[in-house]
Order: sequence, then C-alpha cells, then structure tokens
Amino acid sequence: MSRFRGQGVSARDIVTEAEVPGIRVGHLLLENLDSDGSPVGTERNAYQVVTLDDGTRRIAVTTPLDA
Repeated sequence: MSRFRGQGVSARDIVTEAEVPGIRVGHLLLENLDSDGSPVGTERNAYQVVTLDDGTRRIAVTTPLDA
C-alpha cells in the first residue's frame, strides 16, 4: 500500500465560522506538497485554533471532512 510521505502542507480557502477570545473554529483546504513544493493532494478539514498567552496561535484540532 502506497502512503504519502510529503514534505509540507499549505493551507488555503480558510473560512472562520466562529470566533471567541482565544479560539477560532472553521474549515480549510490543506494541500500536501512534495519535496519540490508541488501539490500532490488536497484534504478538506475542520479546524480549531487557540491563541496562547503570548499571542501565538496553535492548531488545537484538525479533522478531515472527506473521510
């Protein structure tokens, strides 16, 4: 069975559906990139991003929506 072993991910078409202080929830497309930076697959995901005390944003949860 072949499995993708990509080199990176690019987020696009980001839509924030709800936002309260410190938390954003929405959906986006994650584009898997090969070692040359060329797209090799796309996944539609829901996401939750949290803001840390220093203002840094981190992905808390990402869930594939195409499964």
